[in-house]
Amino acid sequence: MNVRGKMSRKNDQNEKVKLSVIVPIYNAQNEIYNLLKDIREQSYDYFEVIMIDDGSKDNSGEICKKFTEMDKRFIYVYQSNKGVSSARNHGLRIAKGKYINFLDSDDRIPLERFEKMIQIMEQDERIDLVIGKYKIDLEEGEFPFSRWQSNLVGKQSIRTLVNDYAKSMSGFYYGVIWNKLYKKDIIMKYDLMYDETMSWGEDLVFNLQYFFHIQQCFYLTEYIYHYCYTAHSLLSDTTIYKDYIDFERYKRIMELGLKLKDKQEYLQYVKKADDFLMESIIRQLGMKVTGVKFYDNVRYQNFKDYILLPEVNSLFKKKDIFWENRMYRVIQKLIINRNYHLLFYLFVLKDRANKNWIWNWIKQVMIKRL
Repeated sequence: MNVRGKMSRKNDQNEKVKLSVIVPIYNAQNEIYNLLKDIREQSYDYFEVIMIDDGSKDNSGEICKKFTEMDKRFIYVYQSNKGVSSARNHGLRIAKGKYINFLDSDDRIPLERFEKMIQIMEQDERIDLVIGKYKIDLEEGEFPFSRWQSNLVGKQSIRTLVNDYAKSMSGFYYGVIWNKLYKKDIIMKYDLMYDETMSWGEDLVFNLQYFFHIQQCFYLTEYIYHYCYTAHSLLSDTTIYKDYIDFERYKRIMELGLKLKDKQEYLQYVKKADDFLMESIIRQLGMKVTGVKFYDNVRYQNFKDYILLPEVNSLFKKKDIFWENRMYRVIQKLIINRNYHLLFYLFVLKDRANKNWIWNWIKQVMIKRL
């Protein structure tokens, strides 16, 4: 394993750590070497790498230990399997750096990443967040999520960030953590730790809480991350969605909207937030009928119970909302009229047919009749 790089000259120097890089690891023996090699060859030297092994059962730990032997900046920590949020929190608690970077074990980074991001922070203490662009590397197939990335450049206010975030609330750009550089003192001052009860969307919740406590950010135009999406990626498994998670994200989204003092901007933001929650609810309803042949009483009751949750029911009964999406209006009318069985059948039919033309025909008919 030959990974000697230009930064090995720092191993014997007692330089102050400015950047803490936190890498959660779980059964990543096929990918982790490449990421750690990218880190070791960075053009920036004053960092530590905290590798949190979350109970791996493969050879990941041995690979990490070899890096600790070659470079004192690499720190290996093992914990029993508690999940990625627990691993990141563990890393935050022991981090020594002024700045925090989060990386995923199966991705890659360009060799100037740390230098470019740190340089921005060091030049202006008023900047609390640096955001960069990323490339998506597909192993096969199509990427099932939004590819939207911001066009903003340079230093911007939190108001500008909030308005820009409203353009793609469910997108990767603002939701993920690996294209951002954070300040540790803000994280610790406001106790912005990851919610260890969440298995999906914890990145976005963390970001929304962090955004709420900053004043200025900086947008890089360069690509500072390579996201490697494979058929085995965590995001490819849609079964990990939980009912409460979307409501928690919606709550944080609404809190962030309070940063907008202009009434019109705030109202537009709220409308986008409601659309975000509606999309999440439609996705949940669809997942609750997946695989149902025609009628299943247990699945129907679960479907209905979800609709009757206060967070769901109150959204559909908002009288001041006109849903531009015709499908939303159909669902809203069926729920207001308590036609839960009919709505269940429509979702089952959509799932079984899996053809957009049938769903579009249903929408046309229901809009005319309701």
